Amino acid sequence: PCTRRTLSLLVMGLAAAGGFVLGPRRPPTRLASLLYSSTEEEHLVRQVEAFDSMAVLFTLGLQPETEHSVRHLSRQFLKQMAEKRGSQDGYKLLDVGCGAGLLFGFLLQAAQELGWKLDITGVDISPAMVNFAKDYAGQLMEDMGEQHAIEVLEEDAVKYLRENIGTYDGIIANRCFGNFWDPQEAVDAMAGGLRENGVLCISHPAGAEFVEEVRRKSPEITLNGMPTIEELTSMIAPGKLQLLEFTEEVDWADAEDGERLPIYYASAVKSAE
Repeated sequence: PCTRRTLSLLVMGLAAAGGFVLGPRRPPTRLASLLYSSTEEEHLVRQVEAFDSMAVLFTLGLQPETEHSVRHLSRQFLKQMAEKRGSQDGYKLLDVGCGAGLLFGFLLQAAQELGWKLDITGVDISPAMVNFAKDYAGQLMEDMGEQHAIEVLEEDAVKYLRENIGTYDGIIANRCFGNFWDPQEAVDAMAGGLRENGVLCISHPAGAEFVEEVRRKSPEITLNGMPTIEELTSMIAPGKLQLLEFTEEVDWADAEDGERLPIYYASAVKSAE
């Protein structure tokens, strides 16, 4: 049976099972989008169809190493956000491309440990994903009481952010950056949605090379690779964001011989006007 406590990267593992050879990262550009969809609207329809069809796979349990990486990136994001925004009664977060709600439980668990209240909005373009995320959010609210809030919306994240300028203390785009039609437009929109000193996080718990494998297997769905530190630094500059952290490995206590896990974690803070 499916587990609602944590969610899975199994669908990406299935995509990566083809056994192809890794090459250099493909930079995030709009040209990649045009190879498979002639318009943004066509691309969004393709995304909805793809993720609706495999939404149930995102409700399965995580492998231990993936769970460790998701827990790490969730906690690090919250700590950096609170440090930059300062102490306050609660923090307002946006989970971009929330899928079936993978981050909700990890974010709330970290907030409980740190003694913080969270008001989370999750947005996703897939109706099936949104339905799963709403169910999961309801279960979390029953388990954790009324000190937190989660709202899940069926929305195109970029369009939603254009209508919600300066709204969030923190915005996280986890496991979804490769799916944007125009990565620069997406970064600009996320920067616009932040309050002063708010924190943006772009992440993937399995790392950039894994995303590149998935992109090579399904380039019509995963259009772009994860940006390098140089590319990301250039992308965030127009939105008055300054890089806080760029990490591609994380320690794992259960690893043998000092092995480190791949991860992609990049964060940036919005400068005060």
